[in-house]
Parts: sequence; structure tokens; C-alpha cells
Amino acid sequence: MSGQQFDPITGQPITPQDATNSAPNTTIPGAQPFNIPGAQPINIPGAQPVGNAGTRPVNPVPVQPVTNPNPTPVQPAQPVFTNPNASATPVQPVIPGAQPNAGATPVQPVIPGAQQAANAGQPVVPGMTTIASYSGTYSPKNPADKKKLMIIGGGIAAALILIVAIIAFSLGSDKKPNDPIDIASTKSSDEDANTPDGKKPDDSAKDKSSDEDKKPAANAPANIDSSSMFAFTVDGETYSLPLPVSYFLEHGWTFHDEADANELLGTNSMTYTSLDYKGKNAYFSVSIQNYSYNACEAKDCYVTEVSFYSRTLEQNGIEVSIQNGQIVVGKSKSEDVTAIFGNPDHEYKGTLTYYKDHDDMNVFNTITFSFDDSTGVLENLTITNEEIPEDFDKGEVSDAVPDYVNQYKDPSSLGDDFLSGNFQLGGKVYNLPVPLQKLLDDGWSIASSNVAGDSPIGAEEQISIALSKDDQSIYVMLYNKGNSATLVKNSMITEISVYISPYRESDFEVPGLSTKSSNSDFKAMLDSKGIKYEYKDEYEYYRINLDPDDENADYHNGYRIYVDSKENTIESISLSRKGWLED
Repeated sequence: MSGQQFDPITGQPITPQDATNSAPNTTIPGAQPFNIPGAQPINIPGAQPVGNAGTRPVNPVPVQPVTNPNPTPVQPAQPVFTNPNASATPVQPVIPGAQPNAGATPVQPVIPGAQQAANAGQPVVPGMTTIASYSGTYSPKNPADKKKLMIIGGGIAAALILIVAIIAFSLGSDKKPNDPIDIASTKSSDEDANTPDGKKPDDSAKDKSSDEDKKPAANAPANIDSSSMFAFTVDGETYSLPLPVSYFLEHGWTFHDEADANELLGTNSMTYTSLDYKGKNAYFSVSIQNYSYNACEAKDCYVTEVSFYSRTLEQNGIEVSIQNGQIVVGKSKSEDVTAIFGNPDHEYKGTLTYYKDHDDMNVFNTITFSFDDSTGVLENLTITNEEIPEDFDKGEVSDAVPDYVNQYKDPSSLGDDFLSGNFQLGGKVYNLPVPLQKLLDDGWSIASSNVAGDSPIGAEEQISIALSKDDQSIYVMLYNKGNSATLVKNSMITEISVYISPYRESDFEVPGLSTKSSNSDFKAMLDSKGIKYEYKDEYEYYRINLDPDDENADYHNGYRIYVDSKENTIESISLSRKGWLED
């Protein structure tokens, strides 16, 4: 017989040149070798490196940043136009020409010279062979080799079956009839089932018990983790925010002011009140939020924040703790807090604040500790978690057009009254508040990617969106006046904002002011008509109330107009008005 050797797996003859790997050896700094003890290397003689592995490195092509040819001017340090307490849901405006980032799939970094594996999604370094990217069927070259391969493969398969059988038998033999887990389980069920007189309960009665009896109360917190960042324990009873107000009421808490229980809250609206603790002369500040699409009374909403003060607790003999009793209000100090939570995410004059996941974007998911200046003892604990529960049902949404929408009437002309709330857009005249459907019917479309006409808008809710038509863009605030949810397309526009740019035309106009006006002309118009205004030099903006006699007017009834005094131009115009909707 010749000295020719054959590979036991492939059946192919092994030649000297097959004993070496022609692919270059690429080492990843810091990488550890992947070794399986006892495993033999897999060699496919004569096989080529997978894909393009081992080829010349590919020079990376620099990616040009995407720029917006029509940028929208942004006011430096511009105050928010809308009332921060108005429960508006912020929506990022979509600027024509800009590339959206929301929902983008993260891109894996490209290693120069590496090829992407077809299925793995990770870069393949040249010189490495990845099984994930190998595909196809290999066939031996001659019948003799094929027969030898079948014999060897059959022997290996038989050996594997025998090994599996031995392991299964050995595992099965270790399982005894009186396994400790089985004993504990059986003992518990048998002993607990006995009645006081030693008799077994009637099995039929047990079967008749309803599933509802086996479930916790509808609003009881299930599986509260007392070590959670938002959990707290009061006299041995643990709570975790957010938690239904009804749960507190069922456990002996009451509203300090009974009238607060019936306060009607719109969608995402919040109120601050106090709850008395179980008949004691102690009440604690809480915030209550409505997650529902429809208006709800405070007693039917959720507690999202609670605050405890050591003096109140001490006077009433109440103990409040967190983290399984490791931190106690009125006893623990800052070192006790940092020992558990680590360094604070924010610190101000000894007050320590921690954000959920240590992310300062989670400003509504926090825990704050304040300490007594003289003793260093924990004086105040505030826990806030406004995150909506995952299984919360927001309720039904009606597709009917609310009655108030049909009360709108178009003005006959733009007129010359700067304080009328009239505006002209696309050659048509409107008056705020105006139904969104009016603009949709006139050719405008919703340009916000996360809002559509059939999206819900909750009771008393406000949503900011972008509208576009041809090359024009405007930004509007939508409002649902009703106590029930409706569709976005059935809501009212109560605010409109236009940003003026040389890169984008806009024909927006109000009586006495247009996008073509200069700052000096605008000021002259105000002075000539005797219109009261407030001008902020540091921000270069005018604030003008549509009702000059109302000193308490908020941001929902007037103009905010930004200018560039050096260039003598108008940069943006915002008009807000609820008008008859508030009647």
C-alpha cells in the first residue's frame, strides 16, 4: 500500500501543501485564543478562505455628514413657548431635507480590511475563517472515498448515540423517589390541607373555588421588589411607585382634603396633594398623574411621587425605610446612601439625587435625599417615578368629531387688528383656534413621523407637530378640549409657529406683520397702534398679550416674536390662542 493519507472527515487525500494555511495570520490585540479542550482542528484541504478573507484590505471611504440645505434657525437659549405644566407631549419637528434619526438601526463599526459575515452581523478580520459565512454542500470526488466517508460517519454516529444513552441512564439513576424537593413539596401540600379538626377539606369545594379568589387584588402591587429604586416601606408595609391611588385608599390612607379626590385630570395631567397616613396626624406630599386617554378623577389615577420628612415621622412614631431597611429616614446619613447607591448623579448643597440607570435624561424617575445641616441625618426622602406601567390600559378612543370643532367659522378677511388671532397662510385666512382638518383639507399634511391623523389625542391633551405643504413648514400645537380621547385629525390648532429663513419661502402673515417685515417696521407698527409689548434684550424677542388688560395671561394667548436687531430682521413668529375654547 502507498503512504498516501486521507482525511477522516472529508475523505480527501492529504497533500503536503494542505498542511499549511495559506491565509495570512491576523492577530486581534487583546483577543484570547478560542480553545475547546480535546478538540481537533478542522481542516478542509484545498478549501479557499471564506468570502474575501485574506484579500487586500479595503481602504475606508470617509462618510460625508448629511446636511440640511434648508436649515431652520434656532433661537439661542430660547425659552419654551408652551406652558411646561400644560401636559403637552413634545414631538420633534420634521424639517424638509433633513434625515430622520429616530428608529435608525445601529451600524456595526467597519474594521478596515474586514468583510461582514453573511449571518453573524459582525466584522470578519482577514485571515479568520467563520463557520457562519460558509455555505454550500461538499461532495467527495470518487465513490471509494465516498464509501469510506459513510463508514467512518456511521461509526461516529453510533458512538455518539451510545454516549448519550449512558449519560441519560446515569442521570436517571441519580433521581430517587424521595427526592428532597419532592418531599418538601408533598409535605407542604399535605399538612397545609388539613383542617383544624384534622380532617381533609372537601376536594370538590376546593375545585369550585374561582380563579378570582386565587389572584391578588386588581390594583395590588404584584411581586414588589423592596430593593427597587422606587420602593419604600412604611411601618413594615412596602409600596412601589407608580401605584394606583386606590391601593393607598384601600390600605387606610385618605386624602388630606377630601375635595382633592374628585379633581378631574386630563391625559398626562398631574396634581399635587397630600395623603393622611392611616388615621394618624401625619400627611405626606404626593403627586398624582392620569395615564388614561380619558379624563379621570384623582382617586382613579396613579401616585407617581411621594415625599417623607423626618420630623413628621418622628412626631407620629412612623418608620419609613428603603432598600430592605438599610436606609431609614431620620436615622441614616449620606455615607449610608452612597454605600448602596454609589456616587450621586447630581449633588447640590448636600442634596443627593440619583436618576434611573444613572441617566440624567430620566429626570422624572429619580430618588432624592436631603440631610440635616447640623446632624447630617436624612431629613427628607423624595421618590419620583412617572413611568407608565407596562400593562396599563389607556382606554378607548372615539373617532367621532367633537361638537366644539364644528363651532369654528372662517374670518371674512385678514383685517387690520393685530390682536384678533387672524392669520393668513397659503393665500387663505384662518383664526385661532382652528380645526386641524381645515388645514389638511387645504393641502397641508402632517410631517411628524410619530403622529398621524388617526393617532389618539387624550382628554385636555396638547401635542406639538409639524405640518408641511410644498416647500413650506409650520409647527403647530394641537389641543383636545374634551374629557374623552379623540383622533388627532379631530383636534384644534391653538398655536402656530413659523421660522423665517432665506433658504425657505413662507407666506405666513398676521395683520400688520409678515415674514417679509423688518424689525424696525414691526416696532413702528406696534408704537403707532399703541399696542403694549414686553421686549427681552438678552433673547431679542417680543411678548405681546392678545388681551392687554389681562395681567395674568399665560403663554397660550399671545405672540412671541424673535428678531435679529443687527440684521433688522424677523426670525420667527409664534401666535397662540385658545379663545372661545376656554369659554
